[in-house]
Amino acid sequence: MKPTIESLPEEILEKVFLNLSPYQEYDNVALVCKQWRRVIAGVASQLQKRFEEAFNNRKLAWTEVCLNVSRHPANSSFMSPRLLHSMCYNDETRSVYVFGGRSVGSQSAGFNDLWRLNMHTKRWERPIIYGDFPRPKFGCSLESYKNVLVLYGGRSMPRSAPFVLYHPDYCSDELHIFDTHTSKWKLKQSIQDAPPALYLHGSCIVANQSEDGDECMLIFGGIKERGGGDSSEIWCLDLPTYNWWKPTIIGPPPEARHMHTQAAFRSEYTFSSAVLIVGGSTTENRILTDAWILTRSGFREWTSTLLAIRPGPRDFLPQISVFKRSGVKVGQNLIFFGSTPSNKASCKRKSIRRFYPYEDQEIQSVLNGECNNILERHRNPLCVYILDLSRTISDNILTWKTSLSENDNNVDCNMLGPDKPNYHLAVVARGEIVVHGDFPLENPQVIERTFRQSHNFLNGMGSNKWTPLYFLSANIT
Repeated sequence: MKPTIESLPEEILEKVFLNLSPYQEYDNVALVCKQWRRVIAGVASQLQKRFEEAFNNRKLAWTEVCLNVSRHPANSSFMSPRLLHSMCYNDETRSVYVFGGRSVGSQSAGFNDLWRLNMHTKRWERPIIYGDFPRPKFGCSLESYKNVLVLYGGRSMPRSAPFVLYHPDYCSDELHIFDTHTSKWKLKQSIQDAPPALYLHGSCIVANQSEDGDECMLIFGGIKERGGGDSSEIWCLDLPTYNWWKPTIIGPPPEARHMHTQAAFRSEYTFSSAVLIVGGSTTENRILTDAWILTRSGFREWTSTLLAIRPGPRDFLPQISVFKRSGVKVGQNLIFFGSTPSNKASCKRKSIRRFYPYEDQEIQSVLNGECNNILERHRNPLCVYILDLSRTISDNILTWKTSLSENDNNVDCNMLGPDKPNYHLAVVARGEIVVHGDFPLENPQVIERTFRQSHNFLNGMGSNKWTPLYFLSANIT
């Protein structure tokens, strides 16, 4: 009898399925039969476990999405360069969404467009959208909840001249819901108390608890409207009713801040929801290096606790600037991206794979790039910093994990990534982190150069790549 694929042992099927894309291809495999559905579910669990272990074992792989002008089809879409936009990953559509932002080439122009990154093809798409469109603004919070996106807050750009058709400067307290199935925006009007107008605040989706009702979106901090300074208020948005309520805080609340890292997770000790708040900045340009934990202790009641942050092995501490960067939670780790320590050196980094989403024959390939010399060509690479969360609930302690190699004080080449963007966004998808690079708002020379490059790019004369986009995953060999 001639062997068929149905006769293969499940161990062989797992080896084969590990080479598939964890998005559309996993979905297609699950539709074949019950056996394949069970096997692919186990493969997906292995993928997530390997991804979490990769940070402990320093087995990380960077992939760069290269946008080659000559390979772009004529009908492809390009995202305009922008600053301080919002980004989230939605697992219902297997896509990363980007909304709004401030224009790089103008001090008064903003965006209210919504872009979708198809995680299977790694291509940017601009869906056709209906409904109540949000105003052009930046510094919003964008969270994914089931099949909808929740957009809150933000700030617009001031009018720079009488003939400019943009609205005046304002800080928004509007709540918009985007349905990913119908591609429709809907403005939600609050009939109860609601948080003040904010931008550059933190947000996260808190897991459902049987005793405390449905899931909610918790927001904290942000900058208030018209020079009001930073906010220290905590608000919760009930999902899916979209009603605001203000929880009771037991203990000293965290200090007012903006541009901090905020992540939600389940406590394995108390079986309750918790929200972690790390770092941030104040309107006086003071970088905060503290950490707080908000634990749900009752119905609409949260307990606030200050955490201790300890150095890692060999008294390792990252640069203070990473506290102003947005981190992402992967398992029991909080991942930050920042500059390489100035007093540490590394002669070479690992090769960065290059992914070309637009091939002449519609064949997607992953090509390995040559190893680049950090000292000669890459003077400020992106470095991965890891904050251990395993003792957060039990001992109220956070610990930095060293990014140094085991034999010397040099930075481990596995912890180094591409050239460091001055501003970036990062979200966690299926077994990988999506890092979207950007440029600083306060550097006029970079803004002018970026605008000129983007103008040339849209006319077909620019560089080979644009809108830096990278993926950090486990290095499976």
